[in-house]
This record gives sequence, structure tokens and C-alpha cells, in this order.
Amino acid sequence: MNAPVAVTPPVSRWSTAVPDWSARIRVGETLIPDLPLHDGYAAKALAVFKSLVVPDFEGLPTRGAVCEPWVFDFVRAVFGSDDPDTRIRHLSEFFMWVLKKNGKTSIAAAIMVTATILNTLPQARLT
Repeated sequence: MNAPVAVTPPVSRWSTAVPDWSARIRVGETLIPDLPLHDGYAAKALAVFKSLVVPDFEGLPTRGAVCEPWVFDFVRAVFGSDDPDTRIRHLSEFFMWVLKKNGKTSIAAAIMVTATILNTLPQARLT
């Protein structure tokens, strides 16, 4: 009997490097690099994210009404890096470096709620 062969998923060659980051900051451009995102899934996830209510703001606005454009770029990269055909996630770790009291925790929580809403796998591990 042959031993089972371990299948290793293909390694993604996507890069999140933004060598011109300082110039981008000066002119107010996004720090999310141009990536070959899967636009359909990214747009679906962004629509869900933008529809989430911010409960600790007066009037209960949505994320779409209160978040800065860079947050939407970040959300698109998180979800658009998943290839729905091959089921390969081209980016698996995300890092957001933002000053204190600027919504990091609530943005991350809203991303996780979005992932939970979009999840189609029973007993999926969302981390």
C-alpha cells in the first residue's frame, strides 16, 4: 500500500510591497498596492462591510458612511485575494498599522463579521 502524498497548495507570488509609500502618503493615495484582485468577491464583501451599522456612533450610521477610503481599499484586498475558482487565498495575513483611537479594533471586527456573513463552509475556521 502506498503512503498518502501530501498536497501542498501552490505558493502565491502576490506582493504587497509599496516601495513608493512615502510619496503616496504625501499625496493622499492608498497604500494598498495594485493587485489582481477577484473583483466580484471583493465587491460583494465591500457591500456587506459598508452596510454594517456602527453601534457606538450617534444615529447609527453604516461603515460605508463613516470609514475613510483607505479602509475600503483594505477590505477589498482582504476579500479580493481569495480566488473563488481555485479556492486559493493569495494573501493570508494582514497588518494594519494605525495610530491609537482610530478604529483598528472596530474595523477588524467588522471585517470578521463580513467574513462570517459571507462564509459558505460549515464549521469554517475564521481567524
